[in-house]
Amino acid sequence: MPVRNIPLRYSSVAGVVPSKKMKRLHEFESTLERDLIALLEFDRNVQAFEEQPVCIEFQDETGKLRSYTPDMLIHYRSDRPPGMWLKPRLIEVKYRSTLWAEWPTLRPKFRAAVRYAAMRGWEFKILTEKEIRTQYLENVRFLNRYRWVEVELGYVHRLQELLGLLPSTTPAELIQLAVRDAYKQAEYLFVLWHMVALGMVGIELTHTLTMQTPIWPLTGQVPAFTQPFRRL
Repeated sequence: MPVRNIPLRYSSVAGVVPSKKMKRLHEFESTLERDLIALLEFDRNVQAFEEQPVCIEFQDETGKLRSYTPDMLIHYRSDRPPGMWLKPRLIEVKYRSTLWAEWPTLRPKFRAAVRYAAMRGWEFKILTEKEIRTQYLENVRFLNRYRWVEVELGYVHRLQELLGLLPSTTPAELIQLAVRDAYKQAEYLFVLWHMVALGMVGIELTHTLTMQTPIWPLTGQVPAFTQPFRRL
């Protein structure tokens, strides 16, 4: 649980967001932290995450005792790659403008966090809107609409069968192959996005999703046009 509570103020954007992965409410102090929680909730390589995880004590340049609480601690899954190769990450979330304006004050805190993390076999990383608010986040927001819905299993099996016959395809092509009726195509497309959201279909999520986005079965070789996803 968090080492300190985040106060809710009418003048702030602090709040709480439910997490199915962690089975509880998560607190956030900014919309940037809220967006990070959405990414962690979606990322299948993330095993667990906790806000306000530790309080780090350190001495400043004058020898005075100070404390610093990072925003998030991320643990990755140990049963699948690439999570099994990743160290836990201690995270600070800041807007770039805040980093520039408050760097002299923040720098000793971050140095203390680097040492604290290294002693425990973790990593410390600063995340800004540049790393969080990407096209990947927009895709996650889109796919989350389809993630926790019930679908017809017969449609899932049909799409899986067709995907298994193709080295790569697109949503438009796959839906055309599945059925000719326009109404049924809309139903199949809904199911396809549900499958993508659950990681049942290979897809590159760092670019805008369209009906021409390449998709492929998870069995076999990954297409050469894909790019490794830059993790948080």
